[in-house]
Order: sequence, then structure tokens, then C-alpha cells
Amino acid sequence: MYRLPDSLEKEIEDFFIAINEYKQGEMNPVMFKGIRVVHGVYEQRTENMHMMRVRCASGQTTPRQFRTIAEIAEKYASGFVHITTRQEIQIHDVDIDAVPNIVKELKKAGLSTRGGGGNTVRNIIASHDSGINPEEVFDVTPYSNELTTQLIAESDSWKLPRKFKISFSSSPKDNIKATLTDLGFIATQKNRKKGFKVYCAGGLGNKAEQGKVLLDFIPDTHVYHVAKALKLMFDKNGNRRQKHHSRIRFLWNDLSEKVFKLKFLDEYNTLLKEKGKELKIKETEYIASVNKNYSPISNDTPEFILWKKRYVTKQKQEGLFQVSVPLKFGDISSKDIYKLTKLLENFGDNCLRYTVKQNIHLINIPEEYLANVFETIKTINTYSFQTPMFGNMVACTGADTCKLGICLPKGLVSNIERVFDEKFDTLEELADFNINISGCPNSCGCHQTADLGFFGRVIKKGGEMMPAYSIVAGGVLEDGKTKIAEKITEIPAKDVPEFVKEFLSKYKTVKSKYKTFNEYLQDSGKEDILKISSQFKPKAIEESPEYYFDWGAHEKFSVLKGQKAECSAGMFDMIEVDINMMENHKNNLQYSDYSKKNEILHKIVFLACRMLLVTRGIEPRGTGIVYKNFLQHFIKTGIVPDEYQSLIEKVAGNANTNILADSEKIIKLSELMVELYKGMDDSLKFNIEKMIKSEKEIQVSQNNIRKKDLRGVACPMNFVKTKIELSTMNKGEFLEILLDDGQPIQNVPNSVKLEGHSVLSVKNIDNYWSVLIQKA
Repeated sequence: MYRLPDSLEKEIEDFFIAINEYKQGEMNPVMFKGIRVVHGVYEQRTENMHMMRVRCASGQTTPRQFRTIAEIAEKYASGFVHITTRQEIQIHDVDIDAVPNIVKELKKAGLSTRGGGGNTVRNIIASHDSGINPEEVFDVTPYSNELTTQLIAESDSWKLPRKFKISFSSSPKDNIKATLTDLGFIATQKNRKKGFKVYCAGGLGNKAEQGKVLLDFIPDTHVYHVAKALKLMFDKNGNRRQKHHSRIRFLWNDLSEKVFKLKFLDEYNTLLKEKGKELKIKETEYIASVNKNYSPISNDTPEFILWKKRYVTKQKQEGLFQVSVPLKFGDISSKDIYKLTKLLENFGDNCLRYTVKQNIHLINIPEEYLANVFETIKTINTYSFQTPMFGNMVACTGADTCKLGICLPKGLVSNIERVFDEKFDTLEELADFNINISGCPNSCGCHQTADLGFFGRVIKKGGEMMPAYSIVAGGVLEDGKTKIAEKITEIPAKDVPEFVKEFLSKYKTVKSKYKTFNEYLQDSGKEDILKISSQFKPKAIEESPEYYFDWGAHEKFSVLKGQKAECSAGMFDMIEVDINMMENHKNNLQYSDYSKKNEILHKIVFLACRMLLVTRGIEPRGTGIVYKNFLQHFIKTGIVPDEYQSLIEKVAGNANTNILADSEKIIKLSELMVELYKGMDDSLKFNIEKMIKSEKEIQVSQNNIRKKDLRGVACPMNFVKTKIELSTMNKGEFLEILLDDGQPIQNVPNSVKLEGHSVLSVKNIDNYWSVLIQKA
């Protein structure tokens, strides 16, 4: 297990002070969010509810610690906990007032939420079967745990340009995504000496990339040096200004492989010269630690035998076994945890792990006690009595709680099960087949590593949005062979269960002809996916209104519901659907007669006006609303030239008015809107907005600007000093402040805006920033 640093006490105290200041209205909400997420506390979609992530290095806790988490969930939250695809434990539905008590109780149990979010070193993960797998190179959990202990004690682990994820695989089979993460270690040997092959700059999500080999071999004594060197290099060179272009994989591409490696090696070689940097590794013992008063029971029923076949595997330690406990959606109730931990406390501290498939994994169970385990599992809610394919299925929480979620994967999983009815036994031969589902392209459900994956998106029919999923296939995880699943097509969410059933039925008939699923995919599998999915077309709302409600939803589908106009993947889907429709109409113009051309031009104007309204948090459903909002948010603001105002007013007044004479202007408007979209940055600002702002910037003499140098002043005092300075000034006067890079420039300008003042310019000058403010 990892050890908590001495500094945690002070960090927790500061966090509690921030919570109190925020509740009393004394702390800027943006500033508080930055502090809150570092401590693993996230807002849920449900108003005033929060989710907390508990760090579980290597996917490990003791049974006693797991029970403590269950007690916390029952006392302060929903009474359930969630195992994540990063081997953490999440507690949902937490009121912010309960957070201090939860943090205190976790710390008392030797656990922490710090680093559960934000731009930090996140939970370090390791193969769930490390130390017990007969085919592994060696046990990597001591390295993962000790590296966690070291890194969470370092102050620079909490202020990185973006999140930093680290994985350890105990074999080349890579069941932990070490080849698809920021920093991955794969156990290997050279001249009979333990070591690691090191990958870096990989990651899943909307811009997924395979990891690159950073070092072919390092001795196991150099693990800390590599992790620290990459962290330092990332800290110095990472992109802090663009959230969506700030992961290590983007830095690799921006610098080039050569420059990236040179900068890394500069840090690495410097650290190698320093003594005492090696991790203090203590080998883990894998032995039976059974309570001497606990007696085994016997069972020879067919049910018990089938369960062993599906979910029990031999360890490399003679006489010991590992047991998979598959959970539905990774969720388990506090009451079921009490039952499970009551059993596990008979087997010592080293018997419990969590997997990236969101399941529980028991280890070091003597064979004679398997019936005891079986009897307990019968009393709790798991997938243990269904085919392993369902137990291995991964689904993120999606739009149930996530603010960036588009679709509801949990509802989809339930309905995939439903279409197979009671024929689960027919799927035994597909026990190792992986289906992963994410509610959006961000890949929290790891759809890009699956045999068959799905991620939520938006499609339209007749101008109405419906939930849908893109289909991906062919993900592979293995040293030297890793492959990101390929996107093939998309279908409405309501059709996914029937598609899965038909596709798996087809695959089963040909499975024996191929060594692997990927071999089938490259031969005829892609064609089969396209052929089967072609049967499932979007239906008009009048024909099938149920298609416009997601699985498990009681309200009509909307990507904006519960969001704060965030730049989500669903937003881009909507925009690109309108662009594609607009381009199709433009292509059809040349083939249309007089009356048809006029109708098409009206459609082009409508789509051009509608496509970017969603970036302003508007979800229009009629022509009148579209034109009214376009005039208000794009023409009156100066984003679109006012020369188009008369055209918009003309079409808004009469949907059949003749606009053939305006065809050239209409095409130019459509092109302008597409260019605006292409130039939109991650904060939903348009390049033209910046130009207009620049033209309208008030010309002020340097003699009329008050200056305040806040370099070297940390957050939040830099904002406090800015606020005090502004309080002594008159309305309309100007203040220039100088800020350091990092959190100061990220937080202070936003805080100033929230106070109602205008930020006229933000300029980078060498290693600091100049911010020009006009007092409101």
C-alpha cells in the first residue's frame, strides 16, 4: 500500500479553509473549483451534489479500508461506491458540507482523495494480477505503490499543466494500458536483471494516440528517475493555456520526438547523478493468511462448479487462487461491501484489488475456502452468475452524473443484456470478448481498447436531435502491438442492443476460422459491421418518438441539459451535422430548377444561422427562434458583419420570399460561418471576436494606467491585492497587473471578470504576463 505524506495534514487544513471561504462567499467560485478538483471533489450534474475519488494505488486497499469507504458512503452519500477504470473508488451524491468529515475519516484509514482530479499526478495503476500471474515477468505493485508514496509527497505534483497518468504492467500483455498513457512501465528483464521498457505520450479520448517508446530498457532502480524527469520536463514545457492541447502526447507532437527526448534526457541524466533517488522496494509476500478460527466449508453443486470455471483462476503460488467478482457498472452497495469485507477479513490485508474493468478481484484464497467465498458472493448483487462477457463489459457513468456526458451508457448496458434474454449460456464461447461503452468521445469507458466499442454522439433527423453511438472495433493492448480501435460507423442509441445481438450472432458462426477477433475484423468483420448497422436508420420523431429519448431517460434528449454551455463533444457533433447538411444543399443547387433553388437557399441560410448558436448555450427548435438569436448573438455583437442583417430579416419575415438574387451573399455567409467554426478556440471564442475586440480596445495613454507588479505573489493573494487596488479607483480607470505563469494567469483574469470588470488585454512578456483591466 502507499503511505500518506506528512504534508497532507496542512494541505487538508488549507482545503477546509477554502471550503468555508467559498460557502461564505469570500472565495471566487473559479478559484475554489481549482482547489476542489485537486482534492478529488467534482460537481455532479445534480445540483449541489459532488463526487469524490479515493486514491487506491495499484488498485489496492485492505478489507478494513474498503469497509471504511462503505461506511462513509452510507453515512454521507448515496450508499453505493463505484470502481473506476483507473482502479479508484468513487463516492457519489456528496454534499459539500460533508466533504471535511469524509476527508478526515479517509485519512484516519490511511487513504486520501488528493490527486483524484485536477492537473496532478493521478492514481498510479498496476496489473490487477501482478504478483500472482504465472505468465508475468515480475511483480510491479511494490514499484507502483512506492512511486505513489514518493510523488504525492512532492509539491510540484499538484500544479502540472494537465493530468499526469502512470501505469505499470507486469507482462508484455499489458492489461493496464501502459502502452496508452502518459507514462507506462512494462516489466522486462535484461541479462537476468529486472527492469522496464518505458512508454510515454499515449492516451485515449477525442485525440487518442498510442504511446511511444521513450526508453527500451531501464534497470528497476531508475523508475523514480524516469517519472520525476518526465514530470519536471512536462512542468517546464507543457501547454498551460489550452486545456484541450495540454497533455503529454501533445507536447511530444509540438516539440518533435527528437526535441522531446533531448529535454527529457537532460532532466533524467541530471537526476541519475544524484544519490538516494532509488525507490525503496520491499517485495510483497503472497501467502495464505487465514484466520485460524475460520473453518472451510464444502460444495460440489453444478452451480459452484460453473462459477469456478468462469471466475476462479490459479495463482502462481501453489494452492492459492484468485477470484473475479464482476460488478454491474462497477457499482456496489455499502451493505454488500459489509458482507464481502466480513468474509475477507479472514484472509489478511493482502487479498483485495480493483480492476480497470471496474470489478473486484480477490487474491490469496486457499482452494479449500473457495466454497466460503462462493456462499458470500451468492448473497450480494454481482454478475457472478452470468456469462463473463457481461461481467467484463465496461461502461462509464455518462450523462447520469458527468457534465460532459452525451448519452446514458448504463441504460444501454441493461438493454444489451435484455435482448439476449435468458440465453446467456450461448455466449460462453465469447467469455473474453470485450465490449466497452463511453457516454462521449472522452473514453472514460475505454471504448478505444475494446473488441467492440461505442461512444455517445448526436445525430439529427428532420432538425431534431437524437442520442446515438459511434461504433469502433479492433482495440489491442500488447507491448509492440497496441492498436486503438477504429471508428467504423454510427447508429441511433435505440438500435445498439439489436445491433450487438446480430453482430455477435454473426461472429459466433465464423469465430472458429480465426485465431483472433482482429483477424476476423480485417478479413470480413468491418463489412459485417457496416452491413448489419445499415439496417438501423434514424427515424423521424413523428414515426418513432422513442428514438428521441435515451435508454433510461424520462425526458427528451438534449446535450445542453445540466450543462453550463461547456464545449462538449455533443456540441461539435451538432455543428458538424449542420455543416454537412449545408454542404449537401450547396452541391444540389446546380441540379435544381428555379423554385427548388429558392427552397434550398432558404435551407442554407437557416443552417448557417443555426450551426453556431449552440456555442452560445442556445438550443433553437424553430426558424423564428434561430433568426432572432442569430441577429442578437452574431450580428448585433459584431461577430458577423451587419451587411447580412437585411438578408436575415428578409428570410425571417417570410419563409417563401424570393432570395435568388441574394444567392452569392448566402454562399458567402455559409462560408463565413464555417470559417468561424474552424477558428473557434477551446473557450468557444472566434478569431473574428479577437480582431473586433482589438479594434475596439480603448486607446489609453501609458500615463493613465495604474500599474501593480504581482509577480511572486501566489494565488489567492494576487487576486486579493488586485481587488484592493481596484477598490481605490474610479469607474473606467485602467489597471495593469503583472502575473506569473501557471495558476496566477489561469485564475486572476477570470476572477476579475466575475467581479464585473473588463479585461482588455492579456499579453505574454518573456516569463510573465501583463493584464490590462478597466474598472466597472
